[in-house]
Amino acid sequence: MVVETNVHYPTDVNRLFDAIRETLEICAQQSDQYGLSTWRQSAYLIRQFKQGYRRIQKLKHFTSRNEQKCEARRAAIEQAHKDCQGRKLG
Repeated sequence: MVVETNVHYPTDVNRLFDAIRETLEICAQQSDQYGLSTWRQSAYLIRQFKQGYRRIQKLKHFTSRNEQKCEARRAAIEQAHKDCQGRKLG
């Protein structure tokens, strides 16, 4: 189910990061509890996701009246989101 919300940046990105981080931590705890080694790199995965998250945060802090610069920035933001989504977690 998809729900449209009125959450604006940076809250939306912050919540996404918190949700991913918490999910990875829970998976790692469960993996340890059951003796599985599948999630042994959870700290690494969180750091990788956080790098993409920081890249997205930095790209959002840009204002310009030049339309070409704005379009280039929009393309960079879109690519950063795709890169962050494309990371394999787990």
